[in-house]
Amino acid sequence: MVWFRFFFGTPRRFVVTMSVLGVLVVIAFPGLLEMAILRLVCALLPLVRLAVTGLVIYFGLRMIFRKR
Repeated sequence: MVWFRFFFGTPRRFVVTMSVLGVLVVIAFPGLLEMAILRLVCALLPLVRLAVTGLVIYFGLRMIFRKR
């Protein structure tokens, strides 16, 4: 319990501990980071496309209906 509180006792310690563990895992398995990033990009791509489409429509309508 003492060691658990030492490594995970505060949010800052938790983040540092998880970051160090993440770096060690990536050093041990370099392909894992690439796979994780590719999966993240593939998962977020539909949302990015939707956001870009919405921005184009918004700014297009804003330019059309701008009052002078």
